[in-house]
Order: sequence, then structure tokens, then C-alpha cells
Amino acid sequence: MLFCLLLSFCSGFASCGDDEEEDKYDSWFEVSLEKADSVYLESNTLYGITNMEGDLQIRKVDGKIQYQIYYRPQDGSELYFNPVNLPESLFSDYSFSDSFGTVGNIRFSGEVKPRLEGMECTPIVLTYAKISLSWFLDSV
Repeated sequence: MLFCLLLSFCSGFASCGDDEEEDKYDSWFEVSLEKADSVYLESNTLYGITNMEGDLQIRKVDGKIQYQIYYRPQDGSELYFNPVNLPESLFSDYSFSDSFGTVGNIRFSGEVKPRLEGMECTPIVLTYAKISLSWFLDSV
């Protein structure tokens, strides 16, 4: 019994050091969200999402940046969301092609809205977003 207590005490110290090391390299940053267009704010919320994590994908179309969130639920399906209130200026320093490419991960919460005519994927009005950029963007 004494040995078990000693072992748990020592492993607690080891995990504390590991946590500090992980925090030192934590590259997540919180995003200041823009106000969504009234067409989204006035539409019904289909359902809410809280504390999900997915891939943040980006492309440039007609000179404007478009975002897409790729999320894989535990059931193995694939969901794509169009975040309508991420600021376009978030990646204004980078150059992107016309095809979607993953630029990092996103932790997010928000309200899923009905898809409007002509939209490729389901819109989401984010209430919270935290992003971690891919390593290759950090070096650009």
C-alpha cells in the first residue's frame, strides 16, 4: 500500500512536468468573431454545437476568403459547416489557391442554421472559436 502511494506521488510530479512542456508549445488562439449577417441571425437554429473540434479549411474565390469546417463525429460520418462569422482578415497575410486546403484545427461552438439556396454546406454562426494553425503556416 505504501509503495502504491509513493508511486502515485512520484507519477504526479512527472505528469506536472509533462503538462508544462505541452502548454509551452500550445499554439491555440481565440478568435474575435464578427457579427453574422441578419439573414443568419433571423433564421431558425436547427441545433446547437458545443465544444467540437475539426479541421479548418480555406480557399480564395474571386479574391474573397471562404472557410469550411470539416468535422468527423464518433459515428464515422462526415459533416461540413460554413462558418459565416469568422473574420476574412484572419488569414489575409497568406496566399491560397481556389481549392480547399486544411490550414489548421478549430475548436468551436455555435448555432447551426438552415442551408440557403446555392450554399455548398450547412452554415453555422459561431459563438466561440479557437484555432491552431498548421506548422507550415507558422513558418510563412
